[in-house]
Formats: sequence, structure tokens, C-alpha cells
Amino acid sequence: MPADGAADRRAVVVHGRADVARAARIAAERGHPVTLLTAPGAADYAGPDALLAMIEAGLAEAPGADVRAVIDCGDAAGRAQAALRAGWRWVVFSGHASARTRLQGISAGLGARVLAERPVALDPLDRADAQAALSVWLEGAPS
Repeated sequence: MPADGAADRRAVVVHGRADVARAARIAAERGHPVTLLTAPGAADYAGPDALLAMIEAGLAEAPGADVRAVIDCGDAAGRAQAALRAGWRWVVFSGHASARTRLQGISAGLGARVLAERPVALDPLDRADAQAALSVWLEGAPS
């Protein structure tokens, strides 16, 4: 995982409101913090506003969860800037370093962070039993 504070929690890829709610609920039940990470490319097809609404709707079903929501904007600097304007506080931007430096300057004034790479994450979509996979994955998280 990147050495930017992301190592203190496990990351889970979320594709919809139900994924958000399930991951946040399981993490809260076990007393672990969790990072909810949008799928690669999701910022392009859904947009930052819709993805933030998805996160908020799912979290409404898991009150008390310690969650960090991260949007992956790939190498799209404009999309990353739009995500920061929409209220995202953690943004993955894998594009050119000079663009990332500019985005980090913007993010600092907002209390946000721009990461150069995605954290290592479990994608429950790839698992036959997503609930069990999430439970096992989150149990490995630091307390």
C-alpha cells in the first residue's frame, strides 16, 4: 500500500450502494476502519457526484462505520479536480507527476489527499461468497 496513511485500514472495491453498505457494516461490526474504493474507471462513467451519492446512501445503512471513501480518477486530471470540487477527500490520480503536484496543491486547501496509486483492495465482485471474503479480508485489518 502507499505510504500515505492508507496502510492503517483495509480497502474494498465498491460497485454500488449495496457493496458500500455491506463493507461498512461488516467493518463496523468487527471494529475495523475500512477504505471504500471506487472501481477503476468508475469516475469516467458515473462521475464524482453520482459516486459520492452512492457512498453516502450506502453509509446511511451502516451508521458508526469508520470509513474512508476513495475515488479512482485514473490519469484524468480534470476528473480528479471535479472529484475534489464535489467533496471527495481522497482521490487516486495516476497521471503525470506535474499534474498530480497541481492537484495536491488544490487538495491541500480542501483538507483532501491525492494518491499516486490505488491501495491494495479486495474486490468482492470477484468472489463467490462476497460476505465471507469481506469478513476474512477485514479480519486482517489492524485494530
